[in-house]
Amino acid sequence: MAQAKRNPESSFNDDNLRLVVTDLFFAGMVTTSTTLAWALLLMILHPDVQRRVQQEVDEVIGQARRPEMGDQARMPFTMAVVHEVQRFGDIVPLGVPHMTSRDIEVQGFLIPKVGLWPSSAQLSPTCPLVAPGWPLLGGARM
Repeated sequence: MAQAKRNPESSFNDDNLRLVVTDLFFAGMVTTSTTLAWALLLMILHPDVQRRVQQEVDEVIGQARRPEMGDQARMPFTMAVVHEVQRFGDIVPLGVPHMTSRDIEVQGFLIPKVGLWPSSAQLSPTCPLVAPGWPLLGGARM
């Protein structure tokens, strides 16, 4: 800030800083609230998924303490559901369909040419496309 004040050509000033911080704050609020709304809706529509998430939360965290970041590694199904809600809700309108242009193997899992997600309009935290040992989920299947 001090450097910007000394530079007469700088557009960085207190007013611009306030505007940028306000934009970031409101952008974060909208995406968070929209994600939570999708999660609530999808949990209502899929009570079996809700029960499995609750069971995993109860087993890992229990009732006596608050969750910690380290708990994520021991909660692969819950994390898969969180990622699936974010994928399904598609709250940032920048997502475009992706497909492979050639056969490729990732950690022993073949992704065929022109492979598209088969059911992008369904909540699927147990999708069989994720191979065992997928590093994102700590070795567990979604």
